[in-house]
Amino acid sequence: MVAKLMSALGEAIRLAGVSTHDIDAVFLTGGSTDIPLIRNSLVRLLPSAKVVEGDRFGSVGIGLAIDASRRYA
Repeated sequence: MVAKLMSALGEAIRLAGVSTHDIDAVFLTGGSTDIPLIRNSLVRLLPSAKVVEGDRFGSVGIGLAIDASRRYA
């Protein structure tokens, strides 16, 4: 599953027309980015990127609340 995730990320980067070395920051927030295997795979895939961390426990919930307010308010 991690290989599929990294492959999809690589494809998205390719479609964006940039190199993995062009990405200078990656924002990680909760969920699966807290799993060491995924975090380490991201760091290896994006060697030039500085890791920026968000609110690991609250940001996913806040994002869902914002989306819900847009859809249902």
